[in-house]
Amino acid sequence: MSPQNFFYSHSYSMMYGQPMTHTGILFSQKLTPRLTGIFGLTRGWDTWEDPNGKLSYLAGFRWNTWDGRTELSMVAGTGNETVSDGTVGASGQIGTSLPGAIRSNYSIVLSHQLAPRLKLATQHDMGYEEDVLVKGHWYSFSQYVFYQFTNKLTVGARGEWFRDAGHCRIYRAAPGQLDGTDYSAVTVGLNWKPYDCLIIRPEARWDWSGVSDVNNNVSGMYNDFSSKSQTTISLSAMVTF
Repeated sequence: MSPQNFFYSHSYSMMYGQPMTHTGILFSQKLTPRLTGIFGLTRGWDTWEDPNGKLSYLAGFRWNTWDGRTELSMVAGTGNETVSDGTVGASGQIGTSLPGAIRSNYSIVLSHQLAPRLKLATQHDMGYEEDVLVKGHWYSFSQYVFYQFTNKLTVGARGEWFRDAGHCRIYRAAPGQLDGTDYSAVTVGLNWKPYDCLIIRPEARWDWSGVSDVNNNVSGMYNDFSSKSQTTISLSAMVTF
């Protein structure tokens, strides 16, 4: 939910490297005072019910140091799902659905309170699909830095790199259709809390990608598929109650 996100925009990892939603059940068990185990059963990625009727699985853990300054978490998932065959044109239209594809991924997040007002967080995602016409894998790294100036003002920065090596996540395409695989972004933002119930989030973001599709007249991933980079300025406000 938005109040749990420092930035107004989301990273490539969150949007494309891992599922946004699950339908299923999740169990967690505290194994030691600092280690928690996680296990879940789901219906697949971002779907209410997978048409092939097969379950997917989640497993992971959360661990933190005795002083609470460092936390490490990991979640991995795999399952037999229905996905697209990967064919796509400049309009973004996805091709025929293919049942019986194995889709797996994991996500690792390491955070550390470097100083009382300075916090660092690193995230790594990796995933792959197999047994489909377009076999592909992807991986990414994101680095976060947060500095709290006052109890009401915090500044944050995010640098990220996402490689869609099989062209199966951001712009789905058949083998050999695209040039380039990488997407990068740098984001800087503020969280200002003038009142306990109000958070104001200005943000500046710059994206770049070398991916292009000459056959479909796509010279870049931004500005209606005409540019290799994009600058976004945004301002959001949240009222909590």
